[in-house]
Amino acid sequence: MGRPSLYGRDIFSVADPSLCEEILKSKSYAISKISQARFKKIIGENNLVTLEGEQWKKHRRLIMPLFHSGFLSYTLEVISNKTQIVLRQWRGLPEGSSVEAFSVVQNLTLDIISQAAFGHDLKVQENPDDKSVEVCFSQSIRKK
Repeated sequence: MGRPSLYGRDIFSVADPSLCEEILKSKSYAISKISQARFKKIIGENNLVTLEGEQWKKHRRLIMPLFHSGFLSYTLEVISNKTQIVLRQWRGLPEGSSVEAFSVVQNLTLDIISQAAFGHDLKVQENPDDKSVEVCFSQSIRKK
């Protein structure tokens, strides 16, 4: 089996957090302009990976509070609590039942984001037909 490559270039992955940090902080590992252009097509133009200079600093300052241990602990608690609701619902289903996973995951995601990011519990999983849910999702997405 050959080496993995992308667009004719060798690629490698790094899983060690300290090495990832070193790579992301070091300019010696900078992504070439050609690779960066391809990368932007996948992840978009304005993000921490592709921005530089003052724009990068501004965006970095804006997102730093999201990585504070207190906020991460709160977010993990919200994710756990909201996921428990899904699990309770699934445990209550008759054996052999099927579940339409897209809307379940969509409702779970909205529940988590509304609670963790905005501090408002929409209780989407308990009330999937509520008016607030309709406002968040277009009818084309909600159709089965």
